[in-house]
Amino acid sequence: GSIDRIFGPMELWSSSWSGKTITEKTLEMNKAIDGLREACRELQMAAEGTEGGGGFFGFIGGPKKIDEAKRKQIAQSAYDKGVKAINTYIELGNEGLGLQFSPLDIID
Repeated sequence: GSIDRIFGPMELWSSSWSGKTITEKTLEMNKAIDGLREACRELQMAAEGTEGGGGFFGFIGGPKKIDEAKRKQIAQSAYDKGVKAINTYIELGNEGLGLQFSPLDIID
């Protein structure tokens, strides 16, 4: 979906903290991006209302439907994970910005 468009710029900013070697800051920011990706996958699953495939390697039986209460639980959990991942990413990026840049605000 359209949320996938955010990952390229996020990866670019995280890699900007590295030079010839990959810094710990870049690695930690990339972990936060991975956390956001996972949260997006879970949110997408909750939105579609189906998960995985049943049967042999998921080919036989097709995806199984998720009941409404479980969908809501998955969506809320995914949202919370996504907010945590974005805030972690922003906090890491704000470290060591210097005086010439204003830090980014986190999600409350």
